[in-house]
Amino acid sequence: MKRGHAEILGTHQPEHQRITNLVQSTDQAAHRAIGVAAALVTTWITLRKGGCR
Repeated sequence: MKRGHAEILGTHQPEHQRITNLVQSTDQAAHRAIGVAAALVTTWITLRKGGCR
């Protein structure tokens, strides 16, 4: 049976592991985007109300 380069190098991952890695990466990206959006909204609100004190 012929082995692929991933198996020879020991980097072969089962299908469920690849899916898990994809979900984790997507989750991290979503949290980062939410954090950036929250910072932008907070800054916008602060600057918008800055002259109304």
